Amino acid sequence: LLIIISSVLLLGCSTGSKSLNRGDYDLAVYQAVKRLQQSPNHQKASEVLKKAYSMAVERHLENVRVYDLSQNNNKWEMMAQEYGNIEYLNNLIRSYPEYKSLVNLVDVTEQLANTRHQASKEFISRGNMFMAQGTKESARSAYLEFDMAEQYDPGNDSIIELILNAREAGTLNVAIQFPNDLHRLYYLPSDD
Repeated sequence: LLIIISSVLLLGCSTGSKSLNRGDYDLAVYQAVKRLQQSPNHQKASEVLKKAYSMAVERHLENVRVYDLSQNNNKWEMMAQEYGNIEYLNNLIRSYPEYKSLVNLVDVTEQLANTRHQASKEFISRGNMFMAQGTKESARSAYLEFDMAEQYDPGNDSIIELILNAREAGTLNVAIQFPNDLHRLYYLPSDD
């Protein structure tokens, strides 16, 4: 019983070394930080955090370089996601008070803001192309594009106006007319 309890506790208190060895660097950072929050002087978790963070950032920045060179229509969105992943790791590590002695965080605040802005512009451009088609179905597609643009640039009044215009253009308005003459309401035609 003691052996089973010990192994469960060891598995629950992971330092992230298994994740690091598997190449899941983001998870390794998360696990190492959680372990360091429980035990601030844990040497193995400190080493894992150093290695995993640098490898995770390197992988995310390499993905950014690949996306930047691509002709993919969603490259700005994908680049923003990669910078967002780095920013998430930075915020996670900042939750461990003694991180400054272990890792130098890579500041991607400016790059994240720029790629989010570019992604928003990309969605607006595609939305405008859909709106130019002039059909209800294309207006609905434009609405989705403008909605994504607003997620990358929240609170932008011009994007909100585009969303409202696309929603109005894509809405099917149905008029229901009720008969004014009540005696016709009960008239049932017969075959006689």
